Amino acid sequence: MGPYCQADQVARSHYSQLDGLKGIPMIKMNVSAETFDGDAVTETLWFHMNKVDLIDLQQSQPDGFVDTLQAFMSRKPEDWTTKDKFKLFDYFRTIVDKAYGERSSDGKRFSKSPEILARFKDSIFYDEFVLSLLEDEKKSIKFFNGVMPKALLEQAKKDRPDVFGTIEA
Repeated sequence: MGPYCQADQVARSHYSQLDGLKGIPMIKMNVSAETFDGDAVTETLWFHMNKVDLIDLQQSQPDGFVDTLQAFMSRKPEDWTTKDKFKLFDYFRTIVDKAYGERSSDGKRFSKSPEILARFKDSIFYDEFVLSLLEDEKKSIKFFNGVMPKALLEQAKKDRPDVFGTIEA
């Protein structure tokens, strides 16, 4: 079996968890921050992951992003090491980076590019938003629910009710 066939099999196995997803949502979050001049400002941020984004995300971990995150979340927070907490931070940043974009005013396009992401990461809103996800459990759940397809959340709740039972799909 050639390397392209192997890569195709891996992609298909990761995609099987995402197969049949419909209604992939978009979420709008307002974030307030202080400018470098000391002025308080609020900006609306948009997040959305299409199926290709979800496949990329799934392939970013050897065992699949969803399984890796589920395994991590199945452990009690009091058992997490400092290294685990940094890993959770990386998971959130990965999801934020993958989902961030600019929504067109007519609602027909959602633009993402390395330049758009770089502008966001250079802004005062990136740090404020990512850190708020770590500090506010309800906000992080709202964000996670907003960018993940309902079918994927429902499957996670079915497969692991002990971990995902409290998350609204």
